[in-house]
Amino acid sequence: MPREATWVTGFLTSILIEYLEERCPQAAQHLPYGTLFAGSDFADHPGDPLVLLKDPNQWLPQDVLTRLVTLAEDMTGEADVAYRATVVHFSRPDRRGPSIFEIIATLLNDVRHVVSSSSRWGGAFTNNMTLQAIVHAERPEATLLTHIATRARITRAPGLFFRGQCEGFPRLYEGVDTKGCREEYTQLTLHQLIHDFDAYEIAESKGHVRVIDRRSGAVAAAAEPVALRVELLPNTEPHPAEGPIVALQGGSFPVYAADGATPAAPPVANAVRITQGGWLRRGRVGIALEPGAIYGAPYSRYRFEWTDHRTQTIPAEDRLREASRLLFRHLQELKRTQHSLLRCERDNATLLTENVQLRRELASQHRFADLASASPAMRELCRQMELVADTDSTVLLSGETGTGKEVVARALHYNGPRKDRRFLAVNCGALHENLLESELFGHERGAFTGAVQRRAGKFEAADGGTLFLDEIGELSPTLQVKLLRVLQERVVQRVGGDEDIPVNVRIIAATHRNLKEMIAAGRFRQDLYYRLHVIPLVIPPLRERKPDIPLLAHTLLDRLRRRLAKPAERFAPEALRILLEYAWPGNVRELENVIERALILAGQDTVLMPSHLPPEWFAGASTSAAGEPWTVFTGMDWSAFSRFFDGGGSFDDLLGRIEWEITKRAVEAHEGNKSHAARTLKRSYRWLRKLEKEHLGPANA
Repeated sequence: MPREATWVTGFLTSILIEYLEERCPQAAQHLPYGTLFAGSDFADHPGDPLVLLKDPNQWLPQDVLTRLVTLAEDMTGEADVAYRATVVHFSRPDRRGPSIFEIIATLLNDVRHVVSSSSRWGGAFTNNMTLQAIVHAERPEATLLTHIATRARITRAPGLFFRGQCEGFPRLYEGVDTKGCREEYTQLTLHQLIHDFDAYEIAESKGHVRVIDRRSGAVAAAAEPVALRVELLPNTEPHPAEGPIVALQGGSFPVYAADGATPAAPPVANAVRITQGGWLRRGRVGIALEPGAIYGAPYSRYRFEWTDHRTQTIPAEDRLREASRLLFRHLQELKRTQHSLLRCERDNATLLTENVQLRRELASQHRFADLASASPAMRELCRQMELVADTDSTVLLSGETGTGKEVVARALHYNGPRKDRRFLAVNCGALHENLLESELFGHERGAFTGAVQRRAGKFEAADGGTLFLDEIGELSPTLQVKLLRVLQERVVQRVGGDEDIPVNVRIIAATHRNLKEMIAAGRFRQDLYYRLHVIPLVIPPLRERKPDIPLLAHTLLDRLRRRLAKPAERFAPEALRILLEYAWPGNVRELENVIERALILAGQDTVLMPSHLPPEWFAGASTSAAGEPWTVFTGMDWSAFSRFFDGGGSFDDLLGRIEWEITKRAVEAHEGNKSHAARTLKRSYRWLRKLEKEHLGPANA
């Protein structure tokens, strides 16, 4: 299953956007904020994405924050923009907020007390989150603790924001000077660090690590493994019995440190010390790998320094009054956030209802019983589909172009156990090899020109559902190998990545080619063929299922007339006979196109006539559509005409009777609509009415 998202507070995104609007107002105004939510639970959020990002009380996926930090770095050229933005935030007199962290700090008005009590607050916060996770398992806060040890990719952003807050919040006090917050070592590994700097790679040999610049092949920095030791620090917690977060051992905290004569700790994987410093650069953005810096430690360690030179003590009453004011402001912000969340929940409930309704409609549109199956071949296909639908087995559909392979694939999906998950279709012959690879498997940021951010492929997007691979015979040999691995291992690797991502997808493939002939010619892998050829289903061409043509024609006519808002409701018998006699090289797709064209040409006619069908169908015949009526007289018994003339009938009288019979049949074919009948006969309505009066008399006309 794909990894769950890690959530972060919107307080971090809000201070970063404020900084961008101050430093780069023009660029910040045109930033594509909506793209930051691509692939997340907020991708279809109906509100303004900028408002969402600037809400300090909102919870957002960590990937959104990571993308925003990357954009901010590229805009400003500052690799530590998250740190700078946080420090500036605490110096800004018109800060939006405040956050709970600021309220607590201001209430205590004592930096030392804030720092020394942080473990107790952390314990209470952890307990509170644990309770929320039990009571409200579906809320984003509940997933926070699951990822404290982090299953998601560690980035530079959390450490930068933490440093900024440590240096920034003491500015809330008049008598405090901050000297700085220094990261002594970090959990971030070199591999994770260069993930954001695509031009570099890691080379390891005999315990030594080198960072190589791919563009020049030069060594940008070097490192060596470091054995971390245990440093025993005195316990400064005033009330250890209340349960600090870090476990006590002999009255001390065990902390990893790079130096010291204390006993060595167990080996730590990935921990390295920079021996040769250097720079990593991406455009204007660059970060320094300082000699002595340690990456890949068990956890990050910061050293926070400040000077407290208060000359007077603020009265408790004033302190509480200020805290009350801050809490009131916070509650106002929280109220607005709650209203926004309620609107989102209401909109989500509406969308959920609509989604359920649409899924039911989709399922009803793809019932096996609704497939045109008057012919024995289609009845047998529907019987096989009913047996196959409830399984997860791979299906290979074969049939000529236009026979309805995707219709069959959708019917299999919406009648099976995966009907509540996604059905995605990819035409393997419509995209270039490189584009198709990215479309199917996704890509990492910087994998190729234009890959500005990570993107999930169709396999990941269809997880739990069905992926329809049309024209599978068009796959290149390289993609055939990759698809074979997915079918065997049920994992994918994004382009430019090396991580195996599990996927649970049912594959339905389709082709109009003869794959066995392609195997013999060396153009298709035999092992891939057998992986796909688990359940083969053959869709017969339309010319071999003549009994289905009237059913299909009327079904398509009903669907198209509603879409095009046309009045035609049926086919004239002669038009339907022509449809039955045609060979249909384009199969069902051609039939649909012919009916759509006929509806447009018919205008306001209620019956589709042979004249509305493609004229090229009649162009090559010796008896064309215009000359076809003359065949009525071919081989006719002359004795009937002879008796007519012998009885005193005139030639004009005979022509008049023939004209009247043809006119009557035209009116009958158009169900009494004399205007349409006259138009078919290339005559006027007035002419037809005059003819009726001549043959029926004024009273009956």
